[in-house]
Amino acid sequence: MNEFEGRFSPEVELQFRQWKEKRGVEGVLFDLDDTLISTTELFRQQFELFFEFCKNSEPHLEINVFRKKFKELDDNSYATHGVSLEKFDMIVDALCKEYGTESFWDGLYIIHDIYNISPNIFEGARETLDVCKEAGLRIGLITHATDRWTDIKLDTLNLRSYFDHVKVVNIQQHKHKTDIHWKEAIDSLGIDPKELFAVGDSLTGDVEAAYKAGVKTLAWISPLWHIYGRGNLSEDVYIKVPNIGSLIPTLIANG
Repeated sequence: MNEFEGRFSPEVELQFRQWKEKRGVEGVLFDLDDTLISTTELFRQQFELFFEFCKNSEPHLEINVFRKKFKELDDNSYATHGVSLEKFDMIVDALCKEYGTESFWDGLYIIHDIYNISPNIFEGARETLDVCKEAGLRIGLITHATDRWTDIKLDTLNLRSYFDHVKVVNIQQHKHKTDIHWKEAIDSLGIDPKELFAVGDSLTGDVEAAYKAGVKTLAWISPLWHIYGRGNLSEDVYIKVPNIGSLIPTLIANG
């Protein structure tokens, strides 16, 4: 099942409850960005607006070359800066120095605005949460963001009521999510890690981190940003899921 086809049928809901009982699952921990909501698309949208601003400021700018340089800096700085605001300050600083202009600084607000905007929810995400809730699972959320940005997302998309606990790993204080953060989120749900499943799009920040925290049932959503596809965990440890709307049928199919 590669595309979500609407609300799950009663048969699928029953099969999921049977899967839950068979696996002894009592809860689920979801990542938020690019798992339930389309955050990378928001970044790409704002990046393009920034590129347009820079082109208007420097008419002789070769936009395709500029875009490539920006994306290289974005990819290469993830390991050291995560997705913090300072990362983009550093990128703009590097671009200003390379192109010999200060004008790019005036467009930095376009990127910073990302943290004031809610991405769109993925098709099938709400229905997936509904099935989990109706199956009696405790549902937790672990997200690498800020408290304020998380509030904007949850309230704009009316998602808050689904979650029994929300764990925010602050992007200004932590470069990445780790097993320590996942363990804290698991403890807050009050469920043994062997009795829940974890869902996320980052191999290191979600799947590997949850595995190190003791979770045995792991679902990896195909990432929209290739950086999140880097990891060292053996592929036979987790279940590959093309998108959130395919999660429930994929779990059932894997027994």
